[in-house]
Amino acid sequence: MYLNPKSKLYGQPAIMVRDFLREVIGMGVFDTEDLFGWLQCSSAEAHAVVAGLLADAYIEPTTPRGSVSRYCLTVKGTQLGLASFAPRLKRSAAEQLLAEVIARAADTNSSERSS
Repeated sequence: MYLNPKSKLYGQPAIMVRDFLREVIGMGVFDTEDLFGWLQCSSAEAHAVVAGLLADAYIEPTTPRGSVSRYCLTVKGTQLGLASFAPRLKRSAAEQLLAEVIARAADTNSSERSS
């Protein structure tokens, strides 16, 4: 999955939301306060992000701790957490890079044989 570095997810910078989801991969579960602290946004904005992630099935509710709702990532959410902001490589550019690598390897191999 590729994300545009300038895009927003649920009103927040996409890179910040993606980075939080990467952190959640290691944490397992999170609550809105974790997101609030990570994004350094208002509580209302953090709730909007959670609502959007729930609506798009990136997260799902899990066992609450007391009165605090907790969430975990879905497979789709894990994919979003691992998404890249690197631009896509077009086939023509990939073929050119591969041809250059093969040419350098051939050149290196021929110079090693002649020495």
